[in-house]
Amino acid sequence: METDAAKIIETNIETKKKFGVFYTPSNVSQILSRWAVRSQTDTVLEPSFGGCGFLEAVRDRFMDLGATSPIKKLCGCDNDPVAFQHLSQKISPHEKNRHFLFGDFLSFWPHDFPWQKFDAVIGNPPYVSLHNMSSDQRQEALKAMRAGGFLLDKKASLWAYFVLHALNFIRVGGRVAWLLPGSVLHAEYAQKLRKIIEDNFHRVLLLSLRERLFLLEGADESTVILLADGWKKGPAKYAIEFEFLPSIENLGAIVSDWPSAFKTGSQLEERSTYSLLPEDVRVQLKELYRHPEVKRIGDIAKVSIGIVTGANHFFILDKESATRHKIPVKALRLIFTKFQHTAGVQLKINALESLVENGERCLLLDTEGENAKIETVRCYLDSFPEGQKNQIATFKKRQIWHQPDDGRIPDAFLSYMNNFGPRLVLNTARSTSTNSVHRVYFKQEPPKYRQKLAAISLLTTFSQLSAEIEGRCYGSGVLKHELKEAQNIALLMPQALPLKDTNKIFTEIDKLLRSGKPEHARHLADEFIFGGLADEFDFSTITTMTNTLDKLRRIRRGARRIKR
Repeated sequence: METDAAKIIETNIETKKKFGVFYTPSNVSQILSRWAVRSQTDTVLEPSFGGCGFLEAVRDRFMDLGATSPIKKLCGCDNDPVAFQHLSQKISPHEKNRHFLFGDFLSFWPHDFPWQKFDAVIGNPPYVSLHNMSSDQRQEALKAMRAGGFLLDKKASLWAYFVLHALNFIRVGGRVAWLLPGSVLHAEYAQKLRKIIEDNFHRVLLLSLRERLFLLEGADESTVILLADGWKKGPAKYAIEFEFLPSIENLGAIVSDWPSAFKTGSQLEERSTYSLLPEDVRVQLKELYRHPEVKRIGDIAKVSIGIVTGANHFFILDKESATRHKIPVKALRLIFTKFQHTAGVQLKINALESLVENGERCLLLDTEGENAKIETVRCYLDSFPEGQKNQIATFKKRQIWHQPDDGRIPDAFLSYMNNFGPRLVLNTARSTSTNSVHRVYFKQEPPKYRQKLAAISLLTTFSQLSAEIEGRCYGSGVLKHELKEAQNIALLMPQALPLKDTNKIFTEIDKLLRSGKPEHARHLADEFIFGGLADEFDFSTITTMTNTLDKLRRIRRGARRIKR
């Protein structure tokens, strides 16, 4: 019974994740409703009312204001029949009218409701990625954007379309209160959305919550609250105000004080993490960024994804599987599959061989040339289900479906997702990697010691701070760098550092990392790299940057469940 219950819970979570159904904690709904509803005569729209948490909170707010028929001031819609069960139980069993409509919000327009415009739109839009949107949803979303006169990247998630479409329903001077995923701060498509909001509202506030509101429901996305007041009275007086909240306990006070506050938090920068930096650190970073020996990773190297097999379970084997299927050694190639498989700054072939002996899946099936004619290899390839083969898009992109390796051996590897911070690992094993690891190709074939210098430099406090700014936070504190973000990380590459010293420090740092001493490695990297600037650099700056780096990492790793 316990196992069956666990399966049901897991299934429910997966269903919620697929359809973006996550119900808002009641304390958050109450705080935002108190801000959004300001008089008995206000009208409020909830475009995706789900469990009716916001509708309940808004109703209660109207009652506190003395409204005699608060339900008549509410409107909403949802395309989930379960939501209407909640509506019947929590709001009213008799609301079978134009106030609450069944269907996709993106297909409705103001004339579908009793009021043409609303004083407030409030809610928690569905967190559905482009990948999980149905073709009908995509068409409806694009149709709504065209009709509303909004331009939005076609890669946008469903929540972004909801936020923009809702602007068609607000009266002049009205407001919105949304609970949004963290991607509103870092996704490329969100930049255009933020600009529209900033240009059209009188005041705009984004509050990034440390606590993950929906962890218990299976969503590890961070949560950002968007408050925007004074529709069509923009541009925003202080641009977009941005505040990071270490605790949900601070939310009520900040939201209630915001309308009368001169300014809350700091101005949102293009990289939201940069907005959290103290002013003195911003000045220090700007000075360093201007230094002639500071390079972006993209200046000295190209960062690419690893190979995409389309079916890792089939193409990447462990020793036992290879033996069982009688795949000969010449039809197998060592491959780097997990960044945690190496702790240092270089990947040697004996390290990969040890992983294979320890049962790790680090053997890539190689069907190039004559290998494809080996009987056991042919039998293994024939074992792949034909139905699945035709459904995998990656296979269709390749000339030969069972040859995923592009033959491009990288000079180094860069971590894609990090708990601590990114590392650059030189590829002395001459292997390739899967797409869970970034591949790095140095430009103009610099001397090996310059490659080592880049690996050392990435570990400095300066570069690790740059990585925190350029990256994005996922899950329970994981720092992630997409290709553009990785290439934008800054490195300090002094020309004056001798080859012999660089080789020596590289070896020492490699040993420290393998001994589980990353902080020691960072301090050594700081001493070496910044020592190469002679008298140009005040070492007290490192202390200031270290404190800021530690703070940002605490913020990133500090995600925790909240009490319901």
